[in-house]
Amino acid sequence: MEATLKINDTLREQAGAMQAEITTLQNKVEDLERQLRLNMSSKDLSSAKQFKTHALLETLMTQIQSLEKDRQSSEKLTAFAIELGKRNKVLFEQSAVILKENEVQKDLLSKQVVALSSENDLLKEQVRLAQQSTPNTSEKSEDMMDIMKEWQNSVKEMKERAIEEAKETERLQSTLKNVVAEHFHLQNLESSDHKRIRELETILEEEKDQAKKPPSENIYQQTDKLEVVEIGCGSEAKPLHNNESQTDLLYHCTVEIQTDLDQGSINLPNYENKMVLSEYNPDSPPEKMVVSESGHSETDIDFYDMPTQKRM
Repeated sequence: MEATLKINDTLREQAGAMQAEITTLQNKVEDLERQLRLNMSSKDLSSAKQFKTHALLETLMTQIQSLEKDRQSSEKLTAFAIELGKRNKVLFEQSAVILKENEVQKDLLSKQVVALSSENDLLKEQVRLAQQSTPNTSEKSEDMMDIMKEWQNSVKEMKERAIEEAKETERLQSTLKNVVAEHFHLQNLESSDHKRIRELETILEEEKDQAKKPPSENIYQQTDKLEVVEIGCGSEAKPLHNNESQTDLLYHCTVEIQTDLDQGSINLPNYENKMVLSEYNPDSPPEKMVVSESGHSETDIDFYDMPTQKRM
């Protein structure tokens, strides 16, 4: 009987120990299930983050390529502006020489007009004296009148030539002013383009460094917002002439990426890059430069539409 009781007690103790072990195992199973759920959630979160990071990298690469194209276009435009500046400098020097020659010719013509006026007055006085001394000599009077008419015609022609030279001088002065204004405008445009190229190169290097970063950084952050590159660079050219419209050269490139892990969505706005540049051919003379932008009017600048000097 005692042996049976001992066996029963032993069995009860074993049953209690097994029950405690079962409870412990159940707790471990629950812990493992929670850990498994956490691992699955982390895996899903990592997959979503990798997908968004991949989309971000593709957007960055597209933007880098666009910046590279814009940099090349700016370099071409700068080279074109430098060539135009050189040609305008030569034209400026030639106009200055022509203006000096016209001033010299104007002075000579003025002196000739004064001399002819004096001779004309002298001839008139001689004719008057001849008519008073010999009133019956009509032939001499007619000869003197013919000579006087010839001198009057010569004086008239010289005055007309002097007026034409004065008008030509005014046109050359106006042309010279326009050339100077164009030269300073091209210098400002060249400086602005160099500055814009440096900014684009700096932004390109930053984007390349950012693209090289590992995509697993900050993977467990629940919400993040990444604003990438907002570039606003413009070159507003003042009118080269009083009757010309203003030429705008506007480069705008904006990309904003918003990531919301709670909603599980990514918002990628459309990438805008509107810039139309005329083709540059270094072998052809830069007679016209056309710079247009979508939605803006085009402006043609003709650097060789200058008045032609009338030579004597």
